[in-house]
Amino acid sequence: METQSRIGLFAITAALLQALLFFIYIGFVRYDTFYDGTIWNQTKQQGHDTPTLRDYYPIHVNN
Repeated sequence: METQSRIGLFAITAALLQALLFFIYIGFVRYDTFYDGTIWNQTKQQGHDTPTLRDYYPIHVNN
């Protein structure tokens, strides 16, 4: 029974840490978007404000 409670505690702790990181990330992106987006737009490539899949996989046909 001891092992099961430790596994459950670990699972809860891991889930809470992931949620915390997720909310920190979302808060950062929203903060940067509400203002002028300078932090995110430092990743500007090929004239896009934010990178798209075309920036990472630039092989596409006729456009």
